Amino acid sequence: MDERFIMKLQSVIEEHLENENFSVEDLANQVAFSRSHLYRKIHSLTGLSISLFIRNIRLEKAYLLLEQEVATVSEIAFKVGFGSSTYFSKCFHEYYGHPPGDVRRNKNKTEIEAPRPSNLKAPPRQGNTIETLHPSSDSPLIEEIFRALVKHKPSLEKFLIVEEGEGESLDQRLLAYQTIKCFPWPIGVELRRLFSSDFNAISGLRLQQINKTLRKCLRFLSFLYISELVEQGKNKSLISKTEMGEEICLLLKRAEDKDLVSLLKLLPASLKTQEKLFIPELAFVQENLWELELEAWLESLKESNAENLNQACEEAEQTLILVLKKLSFLARYRLVHVSAIKVEKPKFGEARFQHHYHFLNAIDADFKMHLESLDDFADSKAVLLMDSIKNTGEFLNLSPFIIDTYEEEGLDQQKIKRDVFLYHHHEKGLLHFEGSDLNQLESLAENINYEHWESSFIESLKILQRL
Repeated sequence: MDERFIMKLQSVIEEHLENENFSVEDLANQVAFSRSHLYRKIHSLTGLSISLFIRNIRLEKAYLLLEQEVATVSEIAFKVGFGSSTYFSKCFHEYYGHPPGDVRRNKNKTEIEAPRPSNLKAPPRQGNTIETLHPSSDSPLIEEIFRALVKHKPSLEKFLIVEEGEGESLDQRLLAYQTIKCFPWPIGVELRRLFSSDFNAISGLRLQQINKTLRKCLRFLSFLYISELVEQGKNKSLISKTEMGEEICLLLKRAEDKDLVSLLKLLPASLKTQEKLFIPELAFVQENLWELELEAWLESLKESNAENLNQACEEAEQTLILVLKKLSFLARYRLVHVSAIKVEKPKFGEARFQHHYHFLNAIDADFKMHLESLDDFADSKAVLLMDSIKNTGEFLNLSPFIIDTYEEEGLDQQKIKRDVFLYHHHEKGLLHFEGSDLNQLESLAENINYEHWESSFIESLKILQRL
């Protein structure tokens, strides 16, 4: 059965061999596995990650084509799904111990190592540049996430351009840095920690950080859906009742791990009939693999991972990769906090509105202040997701589910902790939020804006209950 399974996987991969974009989730979809379960199955049989398994099959096919001399090395590289001939040559040399050109140049074929079957255990991984940044992964992992971001933000493509003839290679640290910048602060700060040397080794702490990052991603995505739904209800543009309102409100109040997963099953269906969404990319997030992956992640949280931390970290990481790729559309939006709007009215001119923006996509907590004088005004004292900071009529207000306490004061006029908080749960009439530290929950009831956040939350529930 295991041999048949491996043969089925090989067959699926070979059918899509020329497709450079054939991904891990594409393979998982083909065999109806979650990404993490597929990793577990392939790793138990071959000792390989899924991406390495796919890459090795590409290399083995390339070896056969090189023997047949059907095309040049560069042409064969593209034929088996490598977007770069230099990267192909590097992988080929690592796998076979010699460059691809030697397959043709050396007449004595017995001197060249034959292709290794894909179901053999992989040799121990050697340390490389990317290991210090993302220890449980090799360079294709960072590139997988980064290339997903490029699709939504083409300006990032310049970081993938290298002079192959001069022996240059991709700067993995730079790709990781840009990846962190593309995600809003609540997600970016967790990625920054995960990529740091503090979580370099496989450990319980690394697994905890992976799951922590996953939770922030799922929570953030849930709030995007909720905010879209509330906006549709506020504008009375909901086309049909979903009859899910009470259930959504109950899940939102608790917002535990299983509730977040349930929300991400219900919410896409609630918006499916809407003609216009601020974030049209939300329509494609839900799919069978997505639900399988989230259910597998919930199951993994129930298991004891102490005996095999390496496998537990890899499986959780596979889920995180899928979620981050689904959230890659965030690269084309700006997360901002409009802390204040001031009216400018000259004696002989039209009124303009000076917006005080804080950009919440910074690589550190030193969020940049930006002033923009515009003809129209956006919502103030709110966290907004915007296409452009100059288009004040197009935004999604994420308050009170995402709030920024930049330079705000408590009721006693004392400066309070500066952070971006995510709504965590509602209990005994109080809103609870989580900041950059998942273990620290705060009610923020002493914040001067707390009553505003609470009333916004209650109004949001009323709109959701009508669904």
